[in-house]
Amino acid sequence: MNLSPDQQAALSTITQRILAKDPTPIVLTGYAGVGKTFMLNAVYEELAKHGIGGDAIRLVAPTGKAAARVRESMAGFGTIVTTSTIHQLIYSRPVEFGTCPACGRRSAELAMSPKEWRKLKKEWATCPHCRRDLAFDVPITVDLEFVPKAGDHNASDTKEAPIRVVICDEGSMLGTKVYADLISHVPPGATLVISGDPGQLPPVNDTWGPDFDHPTATLTRIHRQAEHSPIIRLSRSIREGMSMADVQTAIFEAGRSSGTAVQVHTKATLTEPTEWLVSRREQGTDATLLTYTNATCTALNARVRVRRGFTRAYQERRQCVVPGDRLLVQANMGDRGLMNGEVYVVGAAGKIPSGTYRYVDEDDFEIVQLEGVTGGPLIIPTAALAERDARKFHGTTAHWRKIYETAKRRAEAGSTYADIRRQLFRKKEACYADMMWAGYGECLTIHKSQGSQWDSVGIVWDKALWGLRYHEPETFRRLLYTAVTRAAREVQIWLL
Repeated sequence: MNLSPDQQAALSTITQRILAKDPTPIVLTGYAGVGKTFMLNAVYEELAKHGIGGDAIRLVAPTGKAAARVRESMAGFGTIVTTSTIHQLIYSRPVEFGTCPACGRRSAELAMSPKEWRKLKKEWATCPHCRRDLAFDVPITVDLEFVPKAGDHNASDTKEAPIRVVICDEGSMLGTKVYADLISHVPPGATLVISGDPGQLPPVNDTWGPDFDHPTATLTRIHRQAEHSPIIRLSRSIREGMSMADVQTAIFEAGRSSGTAVQVHTKATLTEPTEWLVSRREQGTDATLLTYTNATCTALNARVRVRRGFTRAYQERRQCVVPGDRLLVQANMGDRGLMNGEVYVVGAAGKIPSGTYRYVDEDDFEIVQLEGVTGGPLIIPTAALAERDARKFHGTTAHWRKIYETAKRRAEAGSTYADIRRQLFRKKEACYADMMWAGYGECLTIHKSQGSQWDSVGIVWDKALWGLRYHEPETFRRLLYTAVTRAAREVQIWLL
């Protein structure tokens, strides 16, 4: 490996701390393009020389898409690794039964909306056998409230090799609570390594957990693109601009002087970015649109789908998803390899045949097969595609009340949860086992784009972003920096 001086110094410091079993977290920082992932690969190779590898190193990221991206990047360097989200490593899903402390009987609770849960819990909060209050450990919702796993993750008590290193990429997405939980679950004798970009957005409604103000090591030399790259120059100007006027001037200057790499379009409408993305799709370019607000994102998704002819299926047969659609995964499905934040292309789609599931209205769901995803088709609630919160949509109250009441009776009769799931549905696999929470993914918000990269990125500068420029200039700066650094070759900016 050809390492620059700053990378050599960082590698030496990180390796020494790991071999010394230093419990203090290691924070590696660097702005876009300095080679943070390349640095992590160098750490892997250096530790392998000291006999540390395989399951002794855990590589995690805050989101599923970030975990997938770092896995692909490491594979590009010739290092095959297994990645997971932090939640998969240190959190447990809530139990799915309430247990009576007196007689030990369990009452099944199937996932439902918080409102439904509160209503039903009032009605079924006592054991029907001894009338004692049931001990519900955690509220059961599909929008799950994860709780830390008991104990630590030192695998030395099992047949697995003990964990020596936990590496977390995209550390700039770590909030204070998740960071504290991650530290508490690092086993004794192991070292936590955090890699992040201090120029990006902090977590929503939170601050950074890692101490980026006092990092262990900092990378400064640009590697991913040449020093004269217009995209790197623009990102640096955004980050280092003394005032918002300087930032705005840098954007217009980049548009005038960088040729096709960076272009700025003034007095634009939503039609221009829509046509640009459609043309890039037709050329086979890896491209996306980014914007600040959900409202603009929704409008652009609708326009792109109309322009690509995807809405005719809904007009003809009320079908919301068609082959070629891009879907944004909104919840992890580890058993199917789907990670929150990833975008997949639909290979096949259709309506669910009538009578497939008991208590489920087929008009509320559609069945899809995603390209590159094995394990059979998936079910999507159409409410998610209508831009409602998919994680809180579960059909009508009557449907799921019937499921709950039936499950409750069978649980009291001694049936296991797996038996209940099989009995409630006509097909062998249960509806929820194949259900994917997703929305349209032609356009994303800048927050959801963190951890990803495309060849071409179109940034739609809407009115809300204009307002942020005056009221929250630091957030405005970080939003633009994050959006620009998602691009590898081309940035288009439309000022609405």
